[in-house]
Amino acid sequence: MDRRNVTNWWKRKKVSLVSCAMAFALALSGCGGNPGESPGESGEDTESYGENTAKGRYMESAKTIPEGLTNLESMVRLSDGSLGIADKMSGVFHLSKDEGETWETKEISPLIEVINQDSAEVTSIALAPDGGLFFSYVLWSGGVDENGNVAEQYVYMDAQGQSREVSLQSKQEDYILEQAVFGGDGNLYLVYLTGQVYRADLNTGELTGVMKIKGQSTVFTSSGDYIICGDMDEISLFKISTGEKLETDSVLNDFYSKEIAAVYNIGIFVDDADGQIYTASGSGLYGHVPGGSVMDELLSGELSNMGDPTRKAVSLLKGKDGGFLVAYSDGEIDSYIYDKDAPAVPEQQLTIYSLTENDTISKAVSTFRKNHPDVFVKQEIGLMDEASMVAEDAIRNLNASLLSGEGPDIIVLDGMPRDAYIEKGQLKDLKEFAEKLEGEGSYFKNILHAYDSEEGLYALPTRFTIPVAAGTKDVLGDMKTLEDLADAVVSEREKKPAQKTILGTYTPEELLAILQNGSAPAWMKDGKFDKGAVESYLTQALRIYEAEHANITPEQEQMRAQYIETVDFGMSYAEYNSNLNVAAAFNIMGKEASFIVGNLSSADGVKMLVSLMKQAQGVEYTLMPGQSEKVFCPKGILGINAGTKNEETALEFLTALFSEDVLKNDLNDGYPVNEKAFDEFFAGPSGGEKNEGFSASSEGGEIVSFSISWPTKEEVESLKNLVGTLSCPGDVESILKDAVADAGEKVLTGEMSPQEGADEIGQKMELYFAE
Repeated sequence: MDRRNVTNWWKRKKVSLVSCAMAFALALSGCGGNPGESPGESGEDTESYGENTAKGRYMESAKTIPEGLTNLESMVRLSDGSLGIADKMSGVFHLSKDEGETWETKEISPLIEVINQDSAEVTSIALAPDGGLFFSYVLWSGGVDENGNVAEQYVYMDAQGQSREVSLQSKQEDYILEQAVFGGDGNLYLVYLTGQVYRADLNTGELTGVMKIKGQSTVFTSSGDYIICGDMDEISLFKISTGEKLETDSVLNDFYSKEIAAVYNIGIFVDDADGQIYTASGSGLYGHVPGGSVMDELLSGELSNMGDPTRKAVSLLKGKDGGFLVAYSDGEIDSYIYDKDAPAVPEQQLTIYSLTENDTISKAVSTFRKNHPDVFVKQEIGLMDEASMVAEDAIRNLNASLLSGEGPDIIVLDGMPRDAYIEKGQLKDLKEFAEKLEGEGSYFKNILHAYDSEEGLYALPTRFTIPVAAGTKDVLGDMKTLEDLADAVVSEREKKPAQKTILGTYTPEELLAILQNGSAPAWMKDGKFDKGAVESYLTQALRIYEAEHANITPEQEQMRAQYIETVDFGMSYAEYNSNLNVAAAFNIMGKEASFIVGNLSSADGVKMLVSLMKQAQGVEYTLMPGQSEKVFCPKGILGINAGTKNEETALEFLTALFSEDVLKNDLNDGYPVNEKAFDEFFAGPSGGEKNEGFSASSEGGEIVSFSISWPTKEEVESLKNLVGTLSCPGDVESILKDAVADAGEKVLTGEMSPQEGADEIGQKMELYFAE
């Protein structure tokens, strides 16, 4: 099984936005400094944000994206000053002689030969300063050796295009090569899964150890006289000319460990001219003098693409113009040039508030900034520090700011008291705006107008997920309601008393996170809490849990808990697992579940589902049975503060947000309401994509294989037809959702009855509404 595919599938990278206080730090921290200068050395005056008279800022501009680029892991500076990118997915080498303004492309023949083999995976690639290239690959159909390992093969192609295989003399324990890079000396350096870094002799295959890091590498790059390698805790630097690993830099490592934990990516280089270390990551562009006491902020992430959590900086280079070049994983390359006359912070500000982070909003901010460099878009996150703030407190704080007239311009209404804001006249009517959108593009009308009423349209969803159930017809039957679902689970348990699970869940939290998707709208009726509906929900959830959990041992629960602790999903595990993924397919294929329920939220989810239907005989899917019908779960629900002084700018931002350019990005947070963007979700990469193969051991020890392919046009059209039938927005206030989840766990674990759980929820909601 492909170790990288499995890791990437299960991991969900955490994202975090820069603190809202950063706007104030911006003017005080010296973001106007030149490379190598601290704020005090730059000679620029620094004023508070409110006065906004400070001058000097790195200005961001986009370079040309190489045509046909499908994978950008690294951009390197070649010895002749050109920029080079080797695309291991397409087998193409991109070269720019004018700092990314234009690009030449040429095929890498030996790499394309490997890519065209069905069972091949290219595992690493590296460009040499002279234009030579090294790559490694495995053929999964080639079997394993006596140690159970799949043989990794290595190829070197020189600058003239002559290629040959290379035999690396690695130790058994260092068998898995993680990344490769050429140093400034022209030699190849390798880092293995063990953390061991070697210099490789491409003629003899001999490996010479140069340093070792603590854990698996997350960053591996070269910069002139340095090899830079980082794990999750620290950066290690090897100086090529002296053959020494440099002493640990605690200031750099403290900064690095926080950045890498947030986004798993960072661009970094050492300037041979002055010895300074520069980084590009979520917090922005920074410089650091080795051994110094501070990291000097040159540009805040809030004012650049670096602060966009959907866009990861993978390479940072010094520009020939004295600025910087940052390459992002999505293929964009941006230039950062210092302008001493530009305001340190744009004079106009637009504020967007949401309870939690929203990747689509962040993507829209990046797009909007390009056309509105004079606008500072500030994102306020109510639950940035969830340990010290609960939704109720965050909403209370927002309400106070709205009443005072100091509220945000745009409100992301997910989990918010939307109806209360409408009743108080705190949201603008967006019906005219929605009609303008529809006049200029194609949208799912039933989703876009989900909150339409005679009074107006005050909220617009940008994305949505679809709660579904999948299984064979004899298991799904004609399920419509939550009670039908419970009956089916109980029946399956009676038929299959030895099967591990029925739905593939282990814990109360997991199960409740899934079940709420099809039932939450029923918990409120005519604006009031419906205790009877919630009691019924808890009653059926208990029936399902007792049948589902019958064969889960305490040891298995403990193993699941340990797994959850070691894998970083970037969201609660229950929330992640409520989205259909490859693990759900394995539950069906390995006969560890009778059917599966969960949200379709991404292209990956649909790929998994249609592939499962092709490989598991008789499997089909339908809308999830629940207490409500034809449910979809809206995401990124937007409203504009009726008291905003920036209405025109706010509407311009919404126009960018609802555009195909923003919504076509699959961020695993739902399908776009924009139909053309929806179609692009399933177009696949240019040139198509080979099937992805997975295999795993079932509970009984049987090896189960699963192949994933892109859905056909007919399958996508079928999904679009289903979308057209959806009519019930499945969102409720976060206060109610949290209350039902908390009481629900107590009900499922036997601490209280369904009636007692409904009573507890009712008391909480009564107090909340009384405020």
